[in-house]
Amino acid sequence: MIIHPTTSVLFVVDNDDSSLQPLLSYLQNIRHLKLTIEPQLVKNLSSYDVVVTENTSAFASDNEQLTEFVHQGGGWLGLVRLSDRPLPQLFGAQPNPLGPEAELRVLFKNRDHPMATRLPDAIYLKGYYQPLDTTSEDTETVLYADWHYQHSAVLVHRTVGDGHVACRTLQAYENP
Repeated sequence: MIIHPTTSVLFVVDNDDSSLQPLLSYLQNIRHLKLTIEPQLVKNLSSYDVVVTENTSAFASDNEQLTEFVHQGGGWLGLVRLSDRPLPQLFGAQPNPLGPEAELRVLFKNRDHPMATRLPDAIYLKGYYQPLDTTSEDTETVLYADWHYQHSAVLVHRTVGDGHVACRTLQAYENP
């Protein structure tokens, strides 16, 4: 068995949002994750390795604390929650308008990506189609959805300072 180092994660989520419960339950069962769930961003992020924000567009204009956290080596995963409101520029991507609910065929852009090692070449997920447009040359598309014979980014990653940011538009939280 591989022993993983503990990763401390702050998940910022509105208490009234039950759609994330399957994902939160899954994360709570991962032994090496120390998951803290808060309704708003805490003042001191020094005890966390990663911050996940459910309503990431809310940080589009006021993200100085998170930007500093990432530059110092932290990770920020932004979830796009059925909205085409702008994301913080730090992500190097912006959401397109929300499309229809559908079954999405999702694939890795790079089959040699470390995350692709243990996952199938393609997975099918139910959810709303919402592509991301990359706005920075150093933004990497990790996952894309096949849509009308085009590849549309749905998970992107970018290195910023000593840290990393990623954002996703996929809504299939019941599928670990």
